Amino acid sequence: MVRKSFRRLVFWVSALILAGIAVTIGFFFFYSNERRSFRVTANEIRATNQTLNQMIAKIHQLNLLKTSWDQQPAIEYTETDDFKAIYELYKKDFDTVSGFLEKNRRSTNRVSIENYPYALFEGREATVIVDEIGDLIRSLNKWREELEEKIESLPINLFVVNLIAVFLSFISLFILSKLFFGFSRRIETAFAHFGALLDGNPNVEVYRPVWKEENRIHQTIVQLEQRIRFDRELIETQNLQTLEDLIPNLFPIIRERIGADRIAFAFVDNLENVIAETAVSLSGKIKLKAGFALNIHRTTLDKLGCESPPRIIYDLEYHYAHVHQSEPTRLLLEEGVRSSITFPICLNNRILGFFFVSSFSKAAFRIMDAEFLKEIVSSLKYTILNSYILQQVIAVTAQTFADLVEKKDFETGNHIVRVSRLARMLAEDLTETFPEITTKFIREIFWFASLHDIGKVGIADSILLKPAKLTPEEFEIMKTHVTIGESVIRQMQRTLHRFTHLEFLGVAIDAIIGHHEKWNGAGYPAGKKGEEIPLAGRILAVADVFDALMSERPYKKAFSFEKSIEILSEGKGSHFDPRIVDAFFKRKEEVKVLYDKFKD
Repeated sequence: MVRKSFRRLVFWVSALILAGIAVTIGFFFFYSNERRSFRVTANEIRATNQTLNQMIAKIHQLNLLKTSWDQQPAIEYTETDDFKAIYELYKKDFDTVSGFLEKNRRSTNRVSIENYPYALFEGREATVIVDEIGDLIRSLNKWREELEEKIESLPINLFVVNLIAVFLSFISLFILSKLFFGFSRRIETAFAHFGALLDGNPNVEVYRPVWKEENRIHQTIVQLEQRIRFDRELIETQNLQTLEDLIPNLFPIIRERIGADRIAFAFVDNLENVIAETAVSLSGKIKLKAGFALNIHRTTLDKLGCESPPRIIYDLEYHYAHVHQSEPTRLLLEEGVRSSITFPICLNNRILGFFFVSSFSKAAFRIMDAEFLKEIVSSLKYTILNSYILQQVIAVTAQTFADLVEKKDFETGNHIVRVSRLARMLAEDLTETFPEITTKFIREIFWFASLHDIGKVGIADSILLKPAKLTPEEFEIMKTHVTIGESVIRQMQRTLHRFTHLEFLGVAIDAIIGHHEKWNGAGYPAGKKGEEIPLAGRILAVADVFDALMSERPYKKAFSFEKSIEILSEGKGSHFDPRIVDAFFKRKEEVKVLYDKFKD
């Protein structure tokens, strides 16, 4: 549990030390002033007592005059010059004594003392008057003695107070030093922990914060640890050169930091179509699938530029209802997406694609999340572009090979389009049946379906273009187009692997070697059966045979759609994988639309 602020505790301990020092200095000056004041007062008391004794002497003088004047009754005593002279001196002493008494707030009968000379001639005894003045002198002497005692005790009191203050200051300094020593050791532990993070050996459990300031350091270290781990994971992902490998590894990194539920890439082709690529989603079933294409000007993505900030949509439902309706947005809403961030991916100020990060919650993202994702896009930009370029090169190469076959064979360009699209349609429908069917598999079977007969370039024209049924010998030669095609693509695979260390053409090879095999083992070239036949070959077998049934050849007429469906059904479980035929029948209406659109 984190305690109170170390800084605040240090403040109060330091304040206690300063208070002790201040008390020591304060008491020193206080006692010094008190001692000086007491001494001044004591000296004033001595002077006052001397004045009072002078007043007593003057009373005695007046008493002597009174004794001599008593023999002359006719004389008015208080009117004589002698009385007035002595009284004038008495009055002057009285004023001095009276001022001292008033200054020190000493109570006395001021009027009585002032009138003692007149009282003497009015019949009052001189001894009584002298005794009263003597009482005042004794009172002042007692006060003086008390002051002198205090003067004597002040050094002792000052020493005791200073001793206590010094002791408290020492204790406070000791506590402060212990606190700083303990805190410095904990800071050393914190930086040792940070060093362990830098060395790739974090041990967060060892370090536990105690003070608030230390807790802030701990939080900073945890953030640094997350950033270091993130950077290392990001560096590792940069070694993955295909989007299919990159996205699944990138998704948990992003999800841990900002809670994303879906991430995806889309590329923009030369016709400005935005084509959905690889996506990873927690929904379990991706609605906006790879290959989905829509012109950028039919979306709000055309408002984004290379210099634009990331676009944050806080409420996708509101966006769809009030800003812009599009099929991709509808599919995302069906998948559960409610908010998103979109980043353009650019090269030479041209948008090549987009990176989408989505959440199933509204208003899930903040500006700081966009900044974090911007760093990711910046770091992985060239990895993404490399993947894009490689994919485009392979796709163009595959199309070039397909065009080569098309120019040599009876088959038309539409045959290649129909087989490729039908193979992709079947693969999309079989994702739940076959876990190995990934987005990458679907895209590659679409690309490489056109290469299934690439080996025909090695077959003599007299056999390949023969306008009649082949003889058994000719058919055996025709069968070799499978091994020829496999050999060509494997050589291409080896060349690509030498430069990229990646296996790009596995699906193409499986499609070539498996599309003439049969589920019951009666096919060629290897006579494989059942699960021994590669999945891509099994899917392409259905697509290729169906299109052959629907197409006209020099040696046969085209079958109707219904007859082709019937023949396909007859081959279920013998020629074809039953599950793939079932998937075909589920999409039968879509297949019909496809053939109406791309008929010869």
